[in-house]
Amino acid sequence: MEGIIQMLYGVLASPVPTFRRVAKEAPVGVAIVILVLSSLVSAMSSATDAPWSYAGMGMADAFLMQFGTRILVALVGIALVYLASGLFGGTGRFAAVFSAIAFAQFPGLLNGPIGLLDMVGVSRLVGLLSFGIGAWTLVLSVLALRESRGLTTGKSVLSYFLAMVVIAAISAAIFLSTAIMVVR
Repeated sequence: MEGIIQMLYGVLASPVPTFRRVAKEAPVGVAIVILVLSSLVSAMSSATDAPWSYAGMGMADAFLMQFGTRILVALVGIALVYLASGLFGGTGRFAAVFSAIAFAQFPGLLNGPIGLLDMVGVSRLVGLLSFGIGAWTLVLSVLALRESRGLTTGKSVLSYFLAMVVIAAISAAIFLSTAIMVVR
């Protein structure tokens, strides 16, 4: 347990050596817990912010949809980043990459307590802090990929960009095929 706490603290205080350690040890079970918890926090804030009543959904349905979508996108995203980084010469096992990228999501858990500030009417501050945490998490994710696949920072960024293009193309195809079915 102490080693896990040290790794989580290391993500915040000294991410590069921590991601090297996480990639070496590949604690997949802990990585899954972090990914699930960050998805829960993210889904809770999305489900309470969005006007789901317009879509005919209750908040519980919206939460479950958001949670499931976030888990699916995270898993597909990590797999695509792993494959894309292989095109740029990345080495290393999938378990190492999965664990390192999941650990990089740890700061996203701060969005839970920060979201409580919205209740006291400081939504602009909440938005700014959430944006900062998102940017921080993205930078940590690039570092996690770099350290777990043995890439340069540039190749890690390109791997993420390529994976995002693929996800956007898949999302557009699903949206367009759904729209076509609805129109018919």
